[in-house]
Amino acid sequence: VWCACIRRDDWSTCRVDAPADEMQDKMFFRLLDLVHLMGGDLELLLPPVEDILTAPELAELVSDPRFHFIIKYGYECVDATRNDIIETS
Repeated sequence: VWCACIRRDDWSTCRVDAPADEMQDKMFFRLLDLVHLMGGDLELLLPPVEDILTAPELAELVSDPRFHFIIKYGYECVDATRNDIIETS
């Protein structure tokens, strides 16, 4: 499901100078937000970033540095949000 969401979007025009804006436009991150809002455990449901970056079905995207940057940035945002939740608990 995650790879299918990634493949749905055009990553060739990603602007690395505005990664937060890019994340809002991508189905992958919208699905991630939906899972989070519905109370899903992202640690359990979201595959590790390494799995995304090495998935055979994403082979054509893996060589694109913009794709790498936006995906890694998104995962860092998820980790930061998770850490904020843990600290406030």
